[in-house]
Amino acid sequence: KLSSVPSRPCERASALWGIAVVSTSAAMSTLEETVHGLLRGVGPEVFGPDTRFVCPATVKAPPGFESQWFQMYPDRQVDQVWHNEAMLERTSVIIAFAVPSDEEQRSAVVALGTALGTHPSVSPPVILVPIPNKNAPSPAASSKTMKAGVRALLSARCIDSVIWGMPAGHSLSLNVQATVSHIDNQLFRLQDRLLARSMRAEHLDSIRESMHRTNWHYLRAKC
Repeated sequence: KLSSVPSRPCERASALWGIAVVSTSAAMSTLEETVHGLLRGVGPEVFGPDTRFVCPATVKAPPGFESQWFQMYPDRQVDQVWHNEAMLERTSVIIAFAVPSDEEQRSAVVALGTALGTHPSVSPPVILVPIPNKNAPSPAASSKTMKAGVRALLSARCIDSVIWGMPAGHSLSLNVQATVSHIDNQLFRLQDRLLARSMRAEHLDSIRESMHRTNWHYLRAKC
């Protein structure tokens, strides 16, 4: 009805602003419900006591996850806990829930990865669980923007792996364990390669030094 539409510009602006706030709150409520749904039926113990969970600041921890739940902030508003090397040493993996197509949430993941990058010797792997944007005009558009956001995060090197398909409960924990095992195996292979190359370099240096000494003694004897 015409009588329900505010007549004054300020009233119309206030009404539109109110609608925007409600829409934003509903979107964040949906994100929280989605994340809580992925963790429904399990406790943090199935992931391990050294697992940390991170989410946008507006998403509260599910019951039982409070001690292992942390918040992500965009730009440089990084939680100082990620600069605590003692805590990072006690962390086996960080599971990040975020909507990659959302610029602010993507920025928060980048800020988290940047903070962890300042402590490379103790930084744990970061596994992203991407959440689709339910406000997208279509499922195809949501999938496209989500993949583009994940590619941007991978290019920024702020995450180590991605778990697709939004597995829930024990399925999610098994996916996390498999991903961590894969990352560890890759690390061990890299360490083995590094050790083999280091030993080879030492062997070549030893041969080079022996040749140098032999030539030196030969020249001295000849002179």
